[in-house]
Amino acid sequence: MDDLFIPTTRRLSPRDFRILFLWVRGLSFIEIAERVSAETGRSCSAALVSKVVRSEAAQEILARVESHTLDTMNAVQTDLQMVAPAALARKIQIAMESKDERLANKSCTELLAMAGNGPVRRVSVEPRDAAGDKFGAKTDEQIRASLIAIAQKQTDPVSDEPDEPGEGPDGNMLN
Repeated sequence: MDDLFIPTTRRLSPRDFRILFLWVRGLSFIEIAERVSAETGRSCSAALVSKVVRSEAAQEILARVESHTLDTMNAVQTDLQMVAPAALARKIQIAMESKDERLANKSCTELLAMAGNGPVRRVSVEPRDAAGDKFGAKTDEQIRASLIAIAQKQTDPVSDEPDEPGEGPDGNMLN
Protein backbone atom coordinates (compact mmCIF):
# COMPACT_ATOMS: atom_id res chain seq x y z
CA MET A 1 0.00 0.00 0.00
CA ASP A 2 2.98 2.34 0.47
CA ASP A 3 3.35 2.62 -3.30
CA LEU A 4 -0.01 4.44 -3.38
CA PHE A 5 1.33 7.40 -1.47
CA ILE A 6 4.24 8.64 -3.53
CA PRO A 7 5.51 12.17 -2.93
CA THR A 8 3.58 14.82 -4.80
CA THR A 9 3.99 18.56 -5.16
CA ARG A 10 1.62 19.08 -2.23
CA ARG A 11 1.23 16.76 0.74
CA LEU A 12 -2.29 15.98 1.89
CA SER A 13 -3.28 16.39 5.51
CA PRO A 14 -5.08 13.66 7.46
CA ARG A 15 -8.29 15.67 7.00
CA ASP A 16 -7.70 15.70 3.23
CA PHE A 17 -7.24 11.92 3.24
CA ARG A 18 -10.50 11.59 5.18
CA ILE A 19 -12.21 13.74 2.53
CA LEU A 20 -10.82 11.50 -0.24
CA PHE A 21 -11.93 8.38 1.62
CA LEU A 22 -15.48 9.68 1.92
CA TRP A 23 -15.45 10.80 -1.75
CA VAL A 24 -14.44 7.29 -2.87
CA ARG A 25 -17.30 5.88 -0.76
CA GLY A 26 -19.76 7.97 -2.84
CA LEU A 27 -20.73 10.82 -0.52
CA SER A 28 -21.53 14.25 -1.96
CA PHE A 29 -19.42 17.34 -1.25
CA ILE A 30 -22.06 18.64 1.18
CA GLU A 31 -22.31 15.30 3.03
CA ILE A 32 -18.52 15.10 3.28
CA ALA A 33 -18.27 18.66 4.58
CA GLU A 34 -20.90 18.00 7.26
CA ARG A 35 -19.27 14.74 8.36
CA VAL A 36 -15.72 16.14 8.44
CA SER A 37 -16.90 19.21 10.38
CA ALA A 38 -18.60 16.97 12.93
CA GLU A 39 -15.59 14.66 13.24
CA THR A 40 -12.88 17.32 13.49
CA GLY A 41 -14.75 20.11 15.24
CA ARG A 42 -13.42 22.51 12.59
CA SER A 43 -15.56 24.06 9.91
CA CYS A 44 -15.37 22.42 6.51
CA SER A 45 -17.30 23.68 3.50
CA ALA A 46 -18.42 21.95 0.33
CA ALA A 47 -16.13 24.34 -1.59
CA LEU A 48 -13.13 23.14 0.45
CA VAL A 49 -14.10 19.50 -0.18
CA SER A 50 -14.36 20.23 -3.91
CA LYS A 51 -10.95 21.94 -3.87
CA VAL A 52 -9.33 18.98 -2.07
CA VAL A 53 -10.91 16.35 -4.33
CA ARG A 54 -9.97 18.25 -7.50
CA SER A 55 -6.40 18.99 -6.36
CA GLU A 56 -3.50 17.53 -8.31
CA ALA A 57 -2.27 15.52 -5.32
CA ALA A 58 -5.72 14.03 -4.69
CA GLN A 59 -6.23 13.18 -8.36
CA GLU A 60 -2.86 11.42 -8.43
CA ILE A 61 -3.75 9.37 -5.36
CA LEU A 62 -7.24 8.56 -6.70
CA ALA A 63 -5.73 7.42 -10.02
CA ARG A 64 -3.26 5.15 -8.23
CA VAL A 65 -5.98 3.69 -5.99
CA GLU A 66 -8.20 3.03 -9.00
CA SER A 67 -5.44 1.38 -11.05
CA HIS A 68 -4.36 -0.69 -8.04
CA THR A 69 -7.97 -1.81 -7.51
CA LEU A 70 -8.30 -2.78 -11.17
CA ASP A 71 -4.97 -4.62 -11.06
CA THR A 72 -6.13 -6.53 -7.98
CA MET A 73 -9.47 -7.40 -9.59
CA ASN A 74 -7.68 -8.68 -12.70
CA ALA A 75 -5.31 -10.76 -10.57
CA VAL A 76 -8.19 -12.34 -8.65
CA GLN A 77 -10.08 -13.08 -11.88
CA THR A 78 -6.99 -14.68 -13.40
CA ASP A 79 -6.39 -16.82 -10.29
CA LEU A 80 -10.02 -17.98 -10.28
CA GLN A 81 -9.87 -18.92 -13.95
CA MET A 82 -6.70 -20.91 -13.32
CA VAL A 83 -8.20 -22.97 -10.47
CA ALA A 84 -11.66 -23.42 -12.03
CA PRO A 85 -10.86 -26.67 -13.88
CA ALA A 86 -9.35 -28.23 -10.73
CA ALA A 87 -12.32 -27.08 -8.62
CA LEU A 88 -14.76 -28.52 -11.15
CA ALA A 89 -12.86 -31.82 -11.26
CA ARG A 90 -12.99 -31.97 -7.44
CA LYS A 91 -16.73 -31.23 -7.45
CA ILE A 92 -17.30 -34.04 -9.99
CA GLN A 93 -15.17 -36.43 -7.91
CA ILE A 94 -17.19 -35.64 -4.77
CA ALA A 95 -20.47 -36.06 -6.68
CA MET A 96 -19.52 -39.46 -8.09
CA GLU A 97 -17.42 -41.02 -5.32
CA SER A 98 -18.74 -39.63 -2.02
CA LYS A 99 -19.99 -42.22 0.46
CA ASP A 100 -22.19 -39.57 2.09
CA GLU A 101 -25.40 -39.55 0.03
CA ARG A 102 -26.40 -36.01 1.08
CA LEU A 103 -23.04 -34.59 0.03
CA ALA A 104 -23.11 -36.51 -3.27
CA ASN A 105 -26.66 -35.36 -3.98
CA LYS A 106 -25.82 -31.73 -3.21
CA SER A 107 -22.75 -31.87 -5.47
CA CYS A 108 -24.73 -33.48 -8.29
CA THR A 109 -27.46 -30.85 -7.96
CA GLU A 110 -24.88 -28.05 -8.08
CA LEU A 111 -23.21 -29.58 -11.14
CA LEU A 112 -26.56 -29.85 -12.91
CA ALA A 113 -27.31 -26.21 -12.08
CA MET A 114 -23.89 -25.15 -13.44
CA ALA A 115 -24.69 -27.02 -16.64
CA GLY A 116 -27.97 -25.13 -16.97
CA ASN A 117 -30.24 -27.94 -15.82
CA GLY A 118 -31.97 -26.44 -12.80
CA PRO A 119 -34.77 -28.00 -10.79
CA VAL A 120 -38.12 -28.60 -12.47
CA ARG A 121 -40.62 -25.86 -11.85
CA ARG A 122 -44.21 -26.95 -11.91
CA VAL A 123 -46.76 -24.55 -13.28
CA SER A 124 -50.42 -25.02 -12.50
CA VAL A 125 -52.87 -23.49 -14.94
CA GLU A 126 -56.46 -23.45 -13.85
CA PRO A 127 -59.21 -22.97 -16.42
CA ARG A 128 -61.07 -19.69 -16.19
CA ASP A 129 -64.61 -19.79 -15.01
CA ALA A 130 -66.64 -17.91 -17.63
CA ALA A 131 -69.63 -17.56 -15.31
CA GLY A 132 -67.39 -16.27 -12.52
CA ASP A 133 -65.87 -13.70 -14.88
CA LYS A 134 -69.28 -12.45 -16.02
CA PHE A 135 -71.24 -12.60 -12.75
CA GLY A 136 -68.55 -12.69 -10.03
CA ALA A 137 -69.07 -9.19 -8.60
CA LYS A 138 -72.87 -9.05 -9.05
CA THR A 139 -75.57 -9.71 -6.49
CA ASP A 140 -78.16 -12.48 -6.91
CA GLU A 141 -80.74 -9.97 -8.16
CA GLN A 142 -78.33 -8.53 -10.74
CA ILE A 143 -77.43 -12.02 -11.95
CA ARG A 144 -81.13 -12.94 -12.24
CA ALA A 145 -81.86 -9.75 -14.22
CA SER A 146 -78.85 -10.40 -16.51
CA LEU A 147 -79.96 -13.98 -17.18
CA ILE A 148 -83.51 -12.83 -17.97
CA ALA A 149 -82.16 -10.18 -20.33
CA ILE A 150 -79.94 -12.76 -22.05
CA ALA A 151 -82.88 -15.15 -22.44
CA GLN A 152 -85.06 -12.37 -23.88
CA LYS A 153 -82.29 -11.38 -26.29
CA GLN A 154 -82.05 -14.95 -27.54
CA THR A 155 -85.79 -15.04 -28.22
CA ASP A 156 -85.77 -11.53 -29.76
CA PRO A 157 -82.69 -11.43 -32.07
CA VAL A 158 -83.61 -7.95 -33.39
CA SER A 159 -83.17 -6.24 -29.97
CA ASP A 160 -80.03 -4.09 -29.73
CA GLU A 161 -80.50 -3.14 -26.07
CA PRO A 162 -77.57 -3.77 -23.68
CA ASP A 163 -77.81 -6.48 -20.98
CA GLU A 164 -78.63 -3.93 -18.28
CA PRO A 165 -79.43 -0.24 -18.54
CA GLY A 166 -76.19 1.75 -18.50
CA GLU A 167 -74.00 -1.20 -19.51
CA GLY A 168 -71.91 -1.36 -22.66
CA PRO A 169 -71.45 -4.46 -24.83
CA ASP A 170 -68.51 -5.54 -22.63
CA GLY A 171 -70.68 -5.47 -19.48
CA ASN A 172 -68.94 -2.40 -17.98
CA MET A 173 -71.01 0.58 -16.91
CA LEU A 174 -71.24 3.40 -19.42
CA ASN A 175 -70.34 6.94 -18.39
